[in-house]
Amino acid sequence: MKQFELDFKDIDEIDDEAYWEQQPQIVMPNYSDYVIFSKQGLIWSKKRNKWIGAKNKKSGYWYCTLCSDDGKIWTNLLHRIIWIACNGEIPTDMQVNHRDENLDNNSVSNLNLLTQKENNNWGTRTERAAKAMKGKFINRKDQSKAVGMYKNGVLIMTFPSTMEVQRQLGLNNSSISQCCNGKQQSHKGFQWQYIN
Repeated sequence: MKQFELDFKDIDEIDDEAYWEQQPQIVMPNYSDYVIFSKQGLIWSKKRNKWIGAKNKKSGYWYCTLCSDDGKIWTNLLHRIIWIACNGEIPTDMQVNHRDENLDNNSVSNLNLLTQKENNNWGTRTERAAKAMKGKFINRKDQSKAVGMYKNGVLIMTFPSTMEVQRQLGLNNSSISQCCNGKQQSHKGFQWQYIN
């Protein structure tokens, strides 16, 4: 897993202490070593004198590890830390959402609380998920093949699909598929083959 330092260009260009002193700052109870800059969505470590490191998970979210004043380690997603610092605990049935869908923008003004369902349907998420999944699944209707039911090598009946066999005869469509794919000899005393 790759490790990144928070080094956005706009932060590097602003190394004027007066600028940062004027920005809204929050120090969380029991985490006095850290200053939360809610407007930028960043965390400064006074002890290390730098923006604290964050790792980019495969999901694209940033997360941070903080050490409390009593030595307890707390690892959480950066946007969740920012939300908690500015608004308090997150109810268990809620999630912190990025309004603009930019996972690098952890400014408190870009965050809101949503239920899981609301979060899953937020913005272009569904559209992006569908695009990412395009071509990975085959439509079952396109995949269905005609099936022949045989007894002692003689064709007895044909069906449009294994699901139709299951509907009409109450036989297990998975077992019929296993027979058609050569992984099983017979099912319920009959042989089964796909018909071209």
